[in-house]
Amino acid sequence: MHKRLYKIRCYIAYMRIILTLLILWTLITCPLNTIARQTDDQQISYIKSEVKRINQGLNQTIIERLHMQGTSLDDAETLVFLNGDNKRKIVINQFGETGKVSTALYYDDKGLIYAHSKKHEYNRPIQENTGSEKPSEAGALEIEQSEIEENQYFFNDETMIRWQQNQSNTIQKEELRYKIREEYLLELSNTLSTQIKANR
Repeated sequence: MHKRLYKIRCYIAYMRIILTLLILWTLITCPLNTIARQTDDQQISYIKSEVKRINQGLNQTIIERLHMQGTSLDDAETLVFLNGDNKRKIVINQFGETGKVSTALYYDDKGLIYAHSKKHEYNRPIQENTGSEKPSEAGALEIEQSEIEENQYFFNDETMIRWQQNQSNTIQKEELRYKIREEYLLELSNTLSTQIKANR
């Protein structure tokens, strides 16, 4: 009987310790997550103001056309906006039979801070009209009926701190596609930067 009571008391004491540790963990991690969130929000506020400033000053920049031969952007229209020797914005327009993708990368003195992409999917493929061509069952091509996917990417110190899709949907950092997209954009930025230096 005494052994049974002793085991019960030990079990209760053990559960109290576990519960106390869980409470302490919650008290520690929640403020840290809140601080991290506030820091990201502050950085994003800075990025938005910097992007606005860059766009307002584009009339004072030098525009160069970048030829990306031997890369996946070989057929793309790539424009670089330079303020002195510093790139401030790079715009990439890619055109296809079924749509187009426009991507803009923004930079401050430290590096990439923001990327914005807009993907248009046409209501039907672009086809060259000929006299013998029969009308498509899908109807005429109407650009204004394109399906549009818009993405915003915020960066701080070579790290993507937020991915906003179609204004309202925030992609979580824990998702695999988040890391894949982060690596793709950083690699794209590095490739463009290397090509800009090579052209000078």
